[in-house]
Amino acid sequence: RKRLAIRANVGGTHRVAFTPGGDVLATAGDDRTVALFDAGSGNPTGPERLTGSTGAMLDVDFSGGDGGGAGSVLMVLGAGTDRAVRLWDATTGRTR
Repeated sequence: RKRLAIRANVGGTHRVAFTPGGDVLATAGDDRTVALFDAGSGNPTGPERLTGSTGAMLDVDFSGGDGGGAGSVLMVLGAGTDRAVRLWDATTGRTR
């Protein structure tokens, strides 16, 4: 039974990852972006599109955000066909 359908990336989505709490999901796709969505509603969330890749994004995951103080900002990691791994702040969308 389908619970939620999200049109995430133009051309195809290669990977989906959930935050540790399961409230946000990220998709990596052919459109060179990582997209963020509210896992309950499917609505775009946060900076919505994380950009900077010159090739398709193949993988995505989350790191941090465990409530451990100022140093535990939720980060999004993405790897693409441009042979780069990018690290974005999930709240601001800025790369690190």
